[in-house]
Amino acid sequence: MADIINHAGDLKTAARSHRIDHAFTEKIMLAVTQVNGCRYCSYGHTKAALKEGIPEDEIARIAAGELGQFPEE
Repeated sequence: MADIINHAGDLKTAARSHRIDHAFTEKIMLAVTQVNGCRYCSYGHTKAALKEGIPEDEIARIAAGELGQFPEE
């Protein structure tokens, strides 16, 4: 949690740059949340992923740590 707070500015800058698709960002955040095990982040990023149009089954796979079906790019 301290790392997130210490790098909040970097995270905001990256998010606002629009160089990375919001849906892809949420997929990354869901995977990170799965590793960290934070239920609050999981809830928030799941909600944001749904808003970005990511299907529930894909969210469930990411939350379960099943990342093998995603393209390398």
